[in-house]
Amino acid sequence: VRDEAGSVHLIQSLCQIGDEVGAALQTAAQTHQTGGNTGGGQLLNWGPHLIDHALQFLDYKVKDVWSELKHLCAMGDAEDAFKVIMRNYDGLTVDIEVMGGCAFTGNAYEIYGDRGALMIDSGEKDIKLNYIEPDYELKPYPVIEGHPDGFKFSDNAKLPWRRKTIMVEPSLKCNVCSIYGFIYDTIREGKEFPIKFEEAYEVLKYTALIKEQNPQFK
Repeated sequence: VRDEAGSVHLIQSLCQIGDEVGAALQTAAQTHQTGGNTGGGQLLNWGPHLIDHALQFLDYKVKDVWSELKHLCAMGDAEDAFKVIMRNYDGLTVDIEVMGGCAFTGNAYEIYGDRGALMIDSGEKDIKLNYIEPDYELKPYPVIEGHPDGFKFSDNAKLPWRRKTIMVEPSLKCNVCSIYGFIYDTIREGKEFPIKFEEAYEVLKYTALIKEQNPQFK
């Protein structure tokens, strides 16, 4: 990715629950996952998955965290939407958004660098890139303090943009139920568990911090 997009400065992760508000409401009304007194809410549902991704992107070196939990349309009283922004010390920002009852479906991931970007749509089967040819040297221009020389904001040369689509599949061939096999293998067969204790602890730590930042949903 760094070869095409350059130095990555922003990663956006989006999870939208339900293509139509009505469908999301009907589902939400039938599950304990929407009640605050039963440990419901999207932060404890989808949150740990995406927080785990964010921490790996940030190499677990978190500078600060901002978050906002909302209750929009679910039948229960727990949050059905949240936004979390996490930053590290190297200028990388990860923007997580989970939204219940969306009428439009956005991209699952968008990654932006100083030479291009990539996106993964909601189907999560293809990576699409748009980037400047890696061998092309971007020219620095001095700021013109006097009368501007034409309409220039950047390198006015015709940039050699490239597009690429990469079809991907999970390399480990796992699915959501694979975790139970991993637990069995660890307990019964003595195999090493694929998720490190330290990684799980970091997810729980920042999930708890987000809860503390939004006391109205405790």
